[in-house]
Amino acid sequence: MRIPQCHLVFGAAAFAASIAAGYPCTGSCAPIQVSSNELRMFVDETIAEHRQEAIRSALNTGEAAQSAVITPMPVLAAAQEPAGPAEPVEPMAPAAKKEAPSPLGQVSAAENAPPGEKGAWTVPGGKLYCELYNKYYWHHAQFDDDGHRVGWAYGGKYNETTTDLKLEYGLKDTTSLLLELPYKVAHWKDDFGRYTTRGLADWWTGVKYRLATEPLITSVQARVKIPGDYNKNAIPALGRKQTDYELKLLFGKDLSRLINGYAKLETGYRFRTHLPTDEIPYFLEFGYNLTKALILKTTLDGVKGIPGTGEIEEDYTKWTLGTIWKIKNYGIELGYGDTFMGKNTSAAQEMILSLSALF
Repeated sequence: MRIPQCHLVFGAAAFAASIAAGYPCTGSCAPIQVSSNELRMFVDETIAEHRQEAIRSALNTGEAAQSAVITPMPVLAAAQEPAGPAEPVEPMAPAAKKEAPSPLGQVSAAENAPPGEKGAWTVPGGKLYCELYNKYYWHHAQFDDDGHRVGWAYGGKYNETTTDLKLEYGLKDTTSLLLELPYKVAHWKDDFGRYTTRGLADWWTGVKYRLATEPLITSVQARVKIPGDYNKNAIPALGRKQTDYELKLLFGKDLSRLINGYAKLETGYRFRTHLPTDEIPYFLEFGYNLTKALILKTTLDGVKGIPGTGEIEEDYTKWTLGTIWKIKNYGIELGYGDTFMGKNTSAAQEMILSLSALF
């Protein structure tokens, strides 16, 4: 068999590739026809010569012989044996979609609601929020019908200790049942003597329903005040012994993404059945997390009488400042309050100690 010189120059691999592809020679020689056996013998002889030359070169330079071994190119095998069918490739499963947590679940969880009275937040279904609210309240003066601060006649002084059991039960995640049972011990002192009255004061019961979670936690609350078992003519009296009705809208917002705090807003209408005028109650609270467990809070709380709906307009506006220590589902609150403005009401101050828990 004769082989063109150009194929000897470019090597066995180039020659085999050109023959397999059917390309003509690019040199001056004319193309020739060779059989498959002749071509295979030529390639094997050429590869053997290259292998021996590489081994000798590796031994002379101190390199490992195995690094110089050249694997023959499977040109002929590829040309002779048809390729088998490609193995099927299983499609990649789509990545699981990561679902965002439900806003409903977030707001119904007690740990995401601000401590103290829940306000617009509701208690999770089947859970019970319990707060033992203790207040020491005192005053030596009052606001008259014109809103001026004046002292009590005959050197009168008043102080009161209230222990208020506040319960909120989650009937469902969106619905809570409410109950407040205050027990009071009241003391009055003037130039004529000292007087003490104690007993269950007016108590509240009602229901709260959460309407929305975005953009604000929004709830509606309906309550009724039921007179306690006391003598309204006692000195001092524990209340007016009358039934009142109240409907309020409650709003709340977690501000942790902005200032690491929260805010509450409440307002509504209170229908009073006897001498005092009907009232518009209002409540604003702002809390700031000093640490994970310590919260600083301040509130503005009051009522505004509606002229023409009763005989006596009893307004007041009270400011409080306090701290809350919260550990898991338990809270301890200490605070101070001052009624700094009003009409026909006491110019009182108060100290607060509250213990709360979620069961």
